[in-house]
Amino acid sequence: MFKFNGILLSALLLSGSTNQYGPFHHVQSFMVYYGWSTPEIMKKLKEQDLVVIAPHAFKQEELRTLQESGTLVLGYVSLIQLENWNDQLKEDIKESDYYKRNGQRVQVESYNTYIMDLRESHYRNVLLNKIKTEIVDKQFNGIFFDTIDDIDYYFHGQKDVQDAYRVAYIDLLRTINKKYPKLSIMQNRGFDTFLASTRNKVDAFLWESFDKEEIKKSKWGLKWLSYLKEQHDLETVRIFTITSNQESADFSKKYGFPSYIRNNDTYQ
Repeated sequence: MFKFNGILLSALLLSGSTNQYGPFHHVQSFMVYYGWSTPEIMKKLKEQDLVVIAPHAFKQEELRTLQESGTLVLGYVSLIQLENWNDQLKEDIKESDYYKRNGQRVQVESYNTYIMDLRESHYRNVLLNKIKTEIVDKQFNGIFFDTIDDIDYYFHGQKDVQDAYRVAYIDLLRTINKKYPKLSIMQNRGFDTFLASTRNKVDAFLWESFDKEEIKKSKWGLKWLSYLKEQHDLETVRIFTITSNQESADFSKKYGFPSYIRNNDTYQ
């Protein structure tokens, strides 16, 4: 039985409860947009049941306008990667918050980000403060957690490290649920972490880069498609997908997963 800061992993995994899709039960259309607000974008967002946006790019009155149109609004939060451009957030970061490999920070050059050490309570508190100021105070409906995949990818073959990261993630989710019980949570990818730790801790799971042809010829893809369909049918978590073509979107909807077709004008 694995322990992290006095938390028993087995107890955490067993403490989840069913939610019958929670606030996402009615969602059939959704959109992901990381750019700045414009009148044209606001019009498109208002047509959706659910949207994921960057908290810093929208004013609170714009969020209220979306919500009054019946749209649920989730704010983007990167869990594992720290955006190098985010000077305001970096002011709160300590050197010990960075994950180190051979004594050096691990940079994700393609995104200009760094891998962070979620095991550090200080870093989790930085995330909680960000959630308070950017999500709660602006009255978002929930959080969209990204970069969960990094737990599975960067620490592949390092079970102790993966376990510690996953328990830290669960601890963060439990704290959010205790402090802000009305916030909904969607997790982007991180398939193994979802299976091992969070399937009863989040309200929704997003399969980004969902591609029908790739899935049909992949044992990995078919395995996860079957597993996520089982979870969907249990009505404990709502499954969503992001695709790049209509054929894949139709394939997703066949399984009951609402799908958003990536558009270069809106998906950034």
